[in-house]
Amino acid sequence: MRSFTLIALAVLGAVFGVIVAVATAKVQQWTVDSRPNAGDNDESALAALLFDRPIAELRQELQERGYALSKVSDILQALENLHFVLPLNDNDERSTEPFYYTGGYFSRRTIGDSGFVYDVGPSNPNLTLVPHNEMGYGPRTPRYIAFGAKLAATGGGGETILLDGHQVFARLQNQWQTALETRNIRYRVRFDGLTNDAGRNKTSNPRKKQPQQTSWYNSFGTNTPQDAVEAALAMGYHQAYIMAGSDSIQTIYDSPAVVPHPLTRQPCMLEQIVGAHGSALDQEEYESTLDFQLRLHHTTWVPHDHGIRMQQKTSLEEELEKEFLENLDQVASELAVRIPIPSAHILVVDNIWHKHGRLNFLGDREMLVTMRGSYRGTADGR
Repeated sequence: MRSFTLIALAVLGAVFGVIVAVATAKVQQWTVDSRPNAGDNDESALAALLFDRPIAELRQELQERGYALSKVSDILQALENLHFVLPLNDNDERSTEPFYYTGGYFSRRTIGDSGFVYDVGPSNPNLTLVPHNEMGYGPRTPRYIAFGAKLAATGGGGETILLDGHQVFARLQNQWQTALETRNIRYRVRFDGLTNDAGRNKTSNPRKKQPQQTSWYNSFGTNTPQDAVEAALAMGYHQAYIMAGSDSIQTIYDSPAVVPHPLTRQPCMLEQIVGAHGSALDQEEYESTLDFQLRLHHTTWVPHDHGIRMQQKTSLEEELEKEFLENLDQVASELAVRIPIPSAHILVVDNIWHKHGRLNFLGDREMLVTMRGSYRGTADGR
């Protein structure tokens, strides 16, 4: 009788232990310092609770096509634990590094206690955001970006647009491929006369200050490791200058338009094709169509001259620029694809491989975003 009782207690204890373990796994929020190793059983337990699809399947899609979509049980926890989904780099490590600093002039607020999950914030639903890489101009471009839909866009529209940077480059005419690879032409984007908050609130200007000129490192890279800065300079990023006046901001970026993808090593077009957030900056409205247009009035392609060149373009340069942009616009419009993100789903995007954008919509939307890792031009993608 005693033996039977002991056995029964042991069985009950084991069952209770499993229940406690599962319950604990469900509420556990891994930090960067306490995350499980890739081989730990905790990874499988957490993945089974959060993601509706096998993690191996999601990783394979990220490696083969550069994006993956999954339903999740908890948007915030899935974004916080995104490193379980990311493929291994060449050092057999996960790109677990959180990307804390978003840069730019738009403020993002973190959600709860998370240091790297952001509320997308207000955006005009009437505007179409043209495809762009997140912070493709900087020395520490996020390696991955993920969008979690708490509430999918209502009222029609709102699909995410993805544009494959490999395919865009491959479809360009040979003369432009050569010019881009040898950096004989480079990208510069320049925004003149914008209000300091990009027109979102013209009555409030927290950045109001005397005109000044500052380097891109001081603006975007003060928390960037020195090796990352050096790698960016080696890839051809020249300093971008920000002119902050009392009423307006003038921004000039001068950077390579093509970089090698960290895993495929194939040439990949960066943000500089179709502008930075496009219509969000110039406040123009566009229909829900993939025939988006390049913002020619603030996009400039210049000969490579080892520095920021401010002189006027020649008539030949203007003609070549027009011809190049027409080819680029046609290719980009043909290749862009729509991907709806349903509520309670996460879309993970390789931020070097793909540009992302959004079509306009009629109703409401609630979206969270996180960025992981940094592209530093190295073979392992770190």
